[in-house]
Amino acid sequence: MRVIAETLRRTVAGEEIAAFVPYPLPPRDPPLKLDGELAALLLRAQQALARLAVAGEMVPSLDWFIYAFVRKEAVISSQIEGTQATLIDLLEYEAEQATGVAIDDVREVCNYLDAIKYARGQLKSARGLPISTRLLNEAHRRLMRGVRGANKQPGEIRHSQHWIGGTRPANAVFVPAPPEELPALLANFEKYLHAENGLAPLVRIGLAHVQFETIHPYLDGNGRIGRLLITLLLEHWKQLSAPLLYLSLFFKRHRAEYYPPSARMAARSITLRSSRRFPGQEYCCRADNASGENCSEFLPDRARKKRSCLSAMRAKSTSRSRRGGSVIVITLRR
Repeated sequence: MRVIAETLRRTVAGEEIAAFVPYPLPPRDPPLKLDGELAALLLRAQQALARLAVAGEMVPSLDWFIYAFVRKEAVISSQIEGTQATLIDLLEYEAEQATGVAIDDVREVCNYLDAIKYARGQLKSARGLPISTRLLNEAHRRLMRGVRGANKQPGEIRHSQHWIGGTRPANAVFVPAPPEELPALLANFEKYLHAENGLAPLVRIGLAHVQFETIHPYLDGNGRIGRLLITLLLEHWKQLSAPLLYLSLFFKRHRAEYYPPSARMAARSITLRSSRRFPGQEYCCRADNASGENCSEFLPDRARKKRSCLSAMRAKSTSRSRRGGSVIVITLRR
C-alpha cells in the first residue's frame, strides 16, 4: 500500500474542505521500483527519444524545425486550456497577415512562446536562473501578461485557496494544498529537481510534472507551466540537445486520462493500493513513447496557406539571420 499524500481539514467561508497535500518526492513508502511491464515501457520511451534525437540531427535547418515545432506545441498546450487559436492563426499573426482571427487567443499563444524562450535562455546562460520556483514564476509572469488571467497574480505563488471543479472549495472535485503549505511544498520540489535519486530521468520528469500539477501553485496557468517544465527538464537534463519533444498533442488526445490528474487521484482517495507504482509514471512513459514516435516523422508542407505564411515570416526574419536551409512544417499525427 503506497501513501502519497495527506488531507488537511480547513474551514473556508464557513464550510469545511479537505485539501490534498502531496508528500515530497521521490516516493519512499515504499521506494519506487521499476520492473516488469513498467520497465519495458520505460525502455521503449527511451528508445523513441533516442530516435527522435537522431532524426533531429538529420534536419537541414534545425532552427526552422524548432521554430515551427515550438509554435505547434504552444498552440496545442493553449488549446487544452480553452483557447481557440490555430497554428494558421498564429502564423498569420506573426506574418502580419491576420484577418478575422481571435487576437486574444493568439496573444495567449504568443505569451507561451515568450515564456519558453525566456526560460530556455535563462537555463543556457551562465548567469541565468537555474531550474527553480523563481524561474517558473518569471515564465508564469510572461505567460499571463495582458491576457485572460492577467488579474490572477501573474508570476506570484497564490495567496488564497484554489480549487478545481465545483462552484466553491466545499463542493470542488479537487482542492490543492492551502497557501500556507506552499512554501514548504515548493522548497521540497526544488530539492527533488536538484538531487540525484537513482531514478531514470524520464521517470523523474514524469513525477516532477505530476507533483507540480498537484501542488497547483498559481491561480491560473498551472497546466501550461507544468507542460513547459517537461520541455525544460528534457533539455536541461540532457535527454535531448534541443526542444524537439512536446507532449501536449498526446495529452490533448488522452484528456480523459490527463486532465485533471490531481482530481482523479483525490477521487480515488490518497491511498493507492499498489506497492510499486506511482501516479503519472506509467502515463508519462506512454506519452514520451508515443510523442517521440510522432515527432520523428517530418512531413512536407501540403497546405498552400501554410507555405504563404511561412514564406512571409522567413522573408521577414532574413535580416535577423543569415543561416540557410529549407523550411520544414511539422505535422504531428498519431
